[in-house]
Amino acid sequence: MKRFFLIIFLLIPFFAFAGMAKEKVLLDFNFLAEEQQKAESDENKMWRAVDVEEFTVDSQRQTIILRGQGEMNLVSPGNLNFNYQDFDALSINFIANQDLDLRIIPDILTTAKNTFEFKKIISASREFKEYYFSLRHPFFAEKVDNIGFNFIVKDSVEIEIKSVKLYKKNFFGIIGQGIKDYFKTDTYSAYSANFFPAPRVWGHFAFIYFFPLFSAGIFLFFRSKKHWKIGIIILSAFWLFTDLRMVYEFLAYQAYDYKTWVKPVYERKTFRAENDFYQFIDFVKEKLPDDIKNINFYGDKQGFFTRKMQYLLYPIKIDFASQESRIYVVYQDASVVFNPADEKLYKDNEPISPKGTVIAPYYHNSFIFKVNDNN
Repeated sequence: MKRFFLIIFLLIPFFAFAGMAKEKVLLDFNFLAEEQQKAESDENKMWRAVDVEEFTVDSQRQTIILRGQGEMNLVSPGNLNFNYQDFDALSINFIANQDLDLRIIPDILTTAKNTFEFKKIISASREFKEYYFSLRHPFFAEKVDNIGFNFIVKDSVEIEIKSVKLYKKNFFGIIGQGIKDYFKTDTYSAYSANFFPAPRVWGHFAFIYFFPLFSAGIFLFFRSKKHWKIGIIILSAFWLFTDLRMVYEFLAYQAYDYKTWVKPVYERKTFRAENDFYQFIDFVKEKLPDDIKNINFYGDKQGFFTRKMQYLLYPIKIDFASQESRIYVVYQDASVVFNPADEKLYKDNEPISPKGTVIAPYYHNSFIFKVNDNN
């Protein structure tokens, strides 16, 4: 019993000081109601909503409301000027009436770097919840001027935000975040289950933190006649721990597949890195005119999706820039846009099609475009 209380006593400092050392409010009702009005003359100091249908303040609930569909962005003021030495965690407290993907993007107005470590899958909810992101990452090693919140949703959504805050963690909070990082998994890919590129800790390959212990085990096993058994124990423990982490990652894939592919209704299913590509193919089959023999395809992961589309739409031929194609299919490619002024498609500000019409809009930079018959 004495040992039990001694352990509890020794753990008190850890629990007393673990967590956040300081915080800074970036956005809440009071900020928009007061500070935003003061900043109206300087756009760099204002919060902005991009690609949304409505951006309002609910004075009764004291929240900020975004309404829209597809991909929406909430962009912070451009004068934040901090790195993870100043603040190493961020939270956003909100509710949404639809499932959505949320990413935070440092310097969204310039470099716009992103990684799976800054992504969360959010379920629809009626109760506010605070979602935390660790900023202890190389992307926040240098000073960051602004942060973007990227919301991706298939259906129309209402997002009600209560607050956005920055935090500075103390020593125990940083260590705890490193442990969380080690067990954070990306969606399945051919390489993510390998120990060396993944998992990651504080934005770096985890192996670099284990390397001293691994090297000590190798040294003791091969060079020490007295302590070679300790070397075996270290290497065996290292192998076992690594293997358990890989098993955990495989199980996480299965749990993710169940949550995103097996459980949802058809319209909301997504499959790993392909996202909703298979639903999009069904959409294309339904909307394509009957006499189409070939199409021009533009999309994210061009080669990967082109091969799959060629198989799934056979015998239709999939081209890239064919002059014969009267149909252009665009899937999640923000570089391809329809210009209603001259009725042409543009890729990276260069025209790529004759005049035509978007005959079937999808969502998230996806649609079907048909060249006019008189062209």
